[in-house]
Amino acid sequence: MKGRDDLLTAAFELLGQGEDSPQPANVAAAAGVSKALVFHHFGSRAGLEAAMAADVLAQTAEGLERLVAEEPNPRARLIALARTLLEEPVATSPLAEAAVLRFWLKPDAAGRVRAAARDDLVRAFVEATVRDGIATGALRATTPPDEVARRILMAWHGASLAYCAGADVQHERRADELAQTLDETYGPQ
Repeated sequence: MKGRDDLLTAAFELLGQGEDSPQPANVAAAAGVSKALVFHHFGSRAGLEAAMAADVLAQTAEGLERLVAEEPNPRARLIALARTLLEEPVATSPLAEAAVLRFWLKPDAAGRVRAAARDDLVRAFVEATVRDGIATGALRATTPPDEVARRILMAWHGASLAYCAGADVQHERRADELAQTLDETYGPQ
């Protein structure tokens, strides 16, 4: 019998193929189970979408924790985060990435855009990293931590929107530029 994780995998695959609001019947078909099993695990389409968002948020938090462990230097950690956020999307096309973006722009049960929770995680991570970097001398205190977070989030969202619009984003070049800007602006003197 397919479990909850299998159904989430199927839902994410549909999302990656351009279905921004995976329908329970489509998720069930993709997973090779009955629609009733989707409702058993998630209760509704809204429950499925909430579980998908929660899964990504948990993966994001785990990724940020790994980044702290892998990059003890706050300067290197910020640059690694910038490079990670500006990697080429994993969706199969700009249209599929647009579906992913539409998924994140939908409001959650509280009426807040789903992406706001993910942005909050990244913002808090960047701000803590900048404060740590200033305290250890790895970063200069030239800009408030919230401004550094805003700059990184703007670069990430700008690249995502441009990609969805079909622009030639050149992700690696954008990542290099952001990393260089972070290093020049906030790196040690």
